Amino acid sequence: MNTYKLLVVILCFVNPIFAQKKAVWSIPNNDSLSKGWRVDDIYFFDGATGFAFSNSINIVKTTDSCKTWHTKMKSNFPSNTFFRSIEFSKGNRYGVAASLYGDIYQTSDSGESWIDISANVPDTGLNKNRICGLTHADTIFYGVGWWGGTVARLYKSSDNGLNWVVDYIDTSLATGLVDIMSINDSVFLASGTRQVGGLPRESVVLKSTDRCKTWKKVFSDTAIGGRIWKLQFLNDQIGYGSIEQYYFYDSIAYIQTKDGGDTWNIHGIGSVVLTGSLRKSAQGIGFINEQFGYVGGMFNGQFGTTDSGKTWLHNFFGNNYNRFFVIDSNLMYASGDVIYQLKLQDNSTIKKTTTNRGESRVVLHPVYPNPSSGVITIEFDLSFPENVLLEVVNLDTRTVNRVAAGYFKKGHHKYVWDGQGATKGNYIVWLGTDTGPFVQKFTLLK
Repeated sequence: MNTYKLLVVILCFVNPIFAQKKAVWSIPNNDSLSKGWRVDDIYFFDGATGFAFSNSINIVKTTDSCKTWHTKMKSNFPSNTFFRSIEFSKGNRYGVAASLYGDIYQTSDSGESWIDISANVPDTGLNKNRICGLTHADTIFYGVGWWGGTVARLYKSSDNGLNWVVDYIDTSLATGLVDIMSINDSVFLASGTRQVGGLPRESVVLKSTDRCKTWKKVFSDTAIGGRIWKLQFLNDQIGYGSIEQYYFYDSIAYIQTKDGGDTWNIHGIGSVVLTGSLRKSAQGIGFINEQFGYVGGMFNGQFGTTDSGKTWLHNFFGNNYNRFFVIDSNLMYASGDVIYQLKLQDNSTIKKTTTNRGESRVVLHPVYPNPSSGVITIEFDLSFPENVLLEVVNLDTRTVNRVAAGYFKKGHHKYVWDGQGATKGNYIVWLGTDTGPFVQKFTLLK
């Protein structure tokens, strides 16, 4: 496990509306934070008190703005249990922590103690209880899952997270959901993907105006494809979504709505250098106000704007962003390799540095032969058990060929894909995992 020392980066952006404000990113003392590959989710009661976790099963709490952390839940499950989402309901007394491997916990004392309530979630079929995103409206919890599914789920608890009911989303709307959020007690947005058969992968946003009883698709895109990964709303009208891109994975983009999620537009941000097989897509997005916004993901640093998205600057601060959590108009936290803090303040001193990536959990080897006249061999290694979705994608026709999917043990895995009947052209092997998406290119000859 890497040791993170106190690092401070100050990004001096000035906006006319905030003439005396500058965006100051910093890393509090995270040496005591129990983490794995990255901190996947965070939830804060206020600027000082919050919770965090990663693929480590420890749920940790801070009461001093992330300077120190204290373990509040340590279970007997294997250390590779992969927590993905944490949420507290109104009043912060009751909370839920959910993983990608089916383990779900509940607290009734503001996170001081946790109990396993996995058996109280009546999900059925394969890949059950894989909750990627959580939200609440008053005292009711809602969850969605999972990023690599073939049937999207909606989870709901009306008794403070103790017992749940499960609904299955029509596959004409979505097949996998990543995030959910409530604008008010009745209006909800959910984001994710739809992929049926060999058709192009579609990134989607769904909206419900009747407390998640019915849904309609309000955003759909197959040109970029992929998944709408995270959602954020500044108010009941202005919202954003990050795009984990599928086809143009060196380009970073996001979506925005100005009418409460009824219509969305795609906005380009910039591009990143492709190195290795890790897919360079966006995952986390956070606007602290309409002017200052940030997007990060499976690439070094983050993109920031100070002019409402008109221009973006790639700042090499932080890595592997997944969640931005806004406290108020001057304070925001973000989870990535560690937990980062943003303050809008008046005076600061510039100290530039970089952060280190966590140790890789996944290796996707170059496919062979490349180019190929038909059959290719795909090999990858997992350091820990992971949810896996392995696909071969024709970049020219946008068709998708599923090779394998499921919960894979750690170790070496090998697959052969027979493309003798496929169309010649440019292809990628797309390996989706809990750690992140990985890509290798190859050419199919005829």
